Amino acid sequence: RDDSERLERAVAHPLDPESLVEGARAARALGFDNQARRWLEDAVWLADVDPRASREAFFLLAEFDSGWAQRRIVRVHVFADQEIRAEPGWRIRMRLLWRSLSVGLDPLLSAAFVPVTLQSFETDPGHVTLRSLDADFRASAGALPTEGLIAALTQTPAPKTRGQWRLGQAGFLGRDLIVRLRPGEIASRVLAHEILHIFGGVHISDKVGSLMNPGGESMNLDPA
Repeated sequence: RDDSERLERAVAHPLDPESLVEGARAARALGFDNQARRWLEDAVWLADVDPRASREAFFLLAEFDSGWAQRRIVRVHVFADQEIRAEPGWRIRMRLLWRSLSVGLDPLLSAAFVPVTLQSFETDPGHVTLRSLDADFRASAGALPTEGLIAALTQTPAPKTRGQWRLGQAGFLGRDLIVRLRPGEIASRVLAHEILHIFGGVHISDKVGSLMNPGGESMNLDPA
């Protein structure tokens, strides 16, 4: 009913995008722009809960934050396998994963990768290759959205036997990817590497320390 109640509700309901947006409006009216920014940014990455409020948060941020005014939203449809979904708070983890990716790649892409849906798929216990896991995803996920990125995330580890086992793959300049995550991981080099394939990144020599070196550990992107 008033700004005081809107502020109280935003504090009490940190996972309700509409409450965060209304609280941010009240905070801005009272001159608390930093608090408003934090609430609006949280609301952006809750698009799977309330897409309308998430979009509103994005446009409000763009009104008073120059960084957000230059940023674009990349909609992501996330599909998590049964191992990921077995962990408590897996939805929060998925939002943090894409938020950390967005922060890491922001200087290059100026994009917010926002999960707009969090869905599920099942993998066969005997399947360990990325090709077989991708086949499991396409067989169990059903009809895929016609817009936005399609991201299948699995916690099936690469076998420890000898040989080369891929940790991720993405369609070059495409819109679909599959990535192996480590348990509890909320920042993934493999995910960042595969996202850059979608934006046109290519592999480079394994002698160069770069995010686009598939066998390396560097999180820096080579100048080329």
